[in-house]
Amino acid sequence: MRPATYEQVLKAVARNVRSARARLAISQEEAAYRAGIASRQWQRVEAGLGVTLKTLTAVAAALRAELSELVRR
Repeated sequence: MRPATYEQVLKAVARNVRSARARLAISQEEAAYRAGIASRQWQRVEAGLGVTLKTLTAVAAALRAELSELVRR
């Protein structure tokens, strides 16, 4: 398998974050609150528009997920 491109990783993160949030049955606003980030920032993560490692770590904690789960393709 070829190494993932940056865009492919962002798409996978977006998909995995949406899926993990749906399993918890919480809104984007609630998830952002739990992560300690702005809801607009959460929306950007779920849209695949970029995320820092710091933000992704907060997102994983809010979703009670491992970081590796969120970046899995």
